[in-house]
Amino acid sequence: MNKNFQQAFQNKTRSADGKPGADYWQNFGKYVMDVTVAPPSRIISGSETIYYYNGSPDTLHEIYFRLVQNAHRKNAHRDSKVTSGYFTDGMNIISLMVDKKEKTSALKIAPGSNGTREFIHLDKPLPPKTSVEISVKWNYELSEDSRSDQPRDGVIDSTTFFLAYWYPRVDVYDDVNHWDQTDFTELQEFYNDFNDYDFTIHAPAGFVVWSTGELKNENEVLSGMLSGKLNTAQRFDSTIHLITEKDFASMKQLVPSGAWKYSAKNVTDVAFGISNHFLWDAGGVNIPGSRWGRVSVQSAYAVDSKDFQKEVDLGKKCLRFFSDSLPGVIYPYSKMILFNGNSFMEYPMMVNDMSDPDYDDWVATTAHEIAHTYFPFFMGINESRYGWMDEGWAAFNELNYSRYELDSIADWVFTNFYVPHNLKKARKKLTSPLMTESTQLKGLPYEFNSYGKPALAYEALRSLLGDTLFKKCLNQYMLRWNGKHPVPYDFFNTFNDVSGKNLNWFWRAWFFEPNYFDLEVKNISVNGNSASITISNTGGLPVPFKIQVLAESGIETFYFSANEWESKKEITVQVKTKSKIQSVRLLHGVFIDWNPKNG
Repeated sequence: MNKNFQQAFQNKTRSADGKPGADYWQNFGKYVMDVTVAPPSRIISGSETIYYYNGSPDTLHEIYFRLVQNAHRKNAHRDSKVTSGYFTDGMNIISLMVDKKEKTSALKIAPGSNGTREFIHLDKPLPPKTSVEISVKWNYELSEDSRSDQPRDGVIDSTTFFLAYWYPRVDVYDDVNHWDQTDFTELQEFYNDFNDYDFTIHAPAGFVVWSTGELKNENEVLSGMLSGKLNTAQRFDSTIHLITEKDFASMKQLVPSGAWKYSAKNVTDVAFGISNHFLWDAGGVNIPGSRWGRVSVQSAYAVDSKDFQKEVDLGKKCLRFFSDSLPGVIYPYSKMILFNGNSFMEYPMMVNDMSDPDYDDWVATTAHEIAHTYFPFFMGINESRYGWMDEGWAAFNELNYSRYELDSIADWVFTNFYVPHNLKKARKKLTSPLMTESTQLKGLPYEFNSYGKPALAYEALRSLLGDTLFKKCLNQYMLRWNGKHPVPYDFFNTFNDVSGKNLNWFWRAWFFEPNYFDLEVKNISVNGNSASITISNTGGLPVPFKIQVLAESGIETFYFSANEWESKKEITVQVKTKSKIQSVRLLHGVFIDWNPKNG
């Protein structure tokens, strides 16, 4: 455990049982924003007033800002390939005021930063339990080509935009690392505080704006007919087509006003899409226990995106599954908007996905992005440092939904996407422990440590605890840290606490040691209808496995959980069938063996 984590436990902001400590704290902001977007112009201009509350015990002498758009500058360090259309001049800060006093000195780039972190010195330090008012005006040019290796926002077509990270935000100051020191490099993702947002999006008449948050002036921006259809859609299970291709000629009558007023409370970010020629579907789904009762599921998509014609139905099924089954926590928002962009990216209450002609991949991808509702948005995960705490859970929940929707093919879809095809060749690159910070990884090692490997760790953990206890532990972890910032040890300690088991051996093997997937069959001894199989865990990761036996009466399969490896590196298991055994085979399932020749 590094010194920052140790200090947090000593300061009683974290506790050994995994609960937030007695002195846990976090900071908070209220954002009041105005932004103007007028396609086909790519100039985005905005203003905001931030009421930033210092909940920490520390006096703050600087305020750090997160300016993600500066990653588009040509000289900014990036860890992802981009096209020439990706480049812009970044975010231009026109003015900045602190407590209504103009700051004459400009924002300064944080030491060592690529420009996505900047700061100001406060003339008057901010003591604990007090707040400061910060007003900013800015503009920037929206990236012309959002189709980089990691597309997240930008131009979809000349009059369809998706805007994310479109405003200056105060960076996270927490009890572990204080001011967040990670840059945005288009590889690792984000770490945001929970804030309240009230914002107005100014757009031309005829353009629909789909956004995070509650639309407060629906009757002003939508015609009576369109508003009525939207409200009707939420009350019924069937999908209603709000805007069809025939409506494109009369968009200014359907959407007469261009000032869209939204409000989003206790969320980590806000994003929005805009178009004057997207189809718009909507439907409702009953979520038992939801404060809204029925949740609105909407899709906005291009005419030629055939898969999106069924997106609302898929979205509704995902919300019910995640609320009822796994993770089994009620969907926390009033709506989910599935926007058809150039990306595969998540935002609170929104998904920005490309069209996908492959049915299986479409199901898995949509489920994955919706699953992000819980990680990192229900819980304020530090994705920048610990991608496995975010993407790993999304991949795990994607796998579970895919098994429900796709049945037997789901495991193949998962391993085909998340597990490198030539594991033996890539092994040396892929043994970094999961506790390796995401900022230290690039390329395939980053992807595997963020997605495939942690998802399999959670699958192995479920095999060890059993479905019921695993779900109980997961629910407690999520509810304890809802609206807060968990770190890895909060996850480890909560599962230890709720399960009543010391799982440190499991955490050590999966998260702290450079282990890999390799079960080696050392010996098979068959005697009539019984067999003895000796297996060595050469790779070191505690994984479940199956023994498949072909007997005269047919095939029988025997399951062994990950707890077989708690205290041993080599085990001998016994199986007995109804008739004489002809052959014995070790099955790995989704835990693809890195050296299949010895297994």
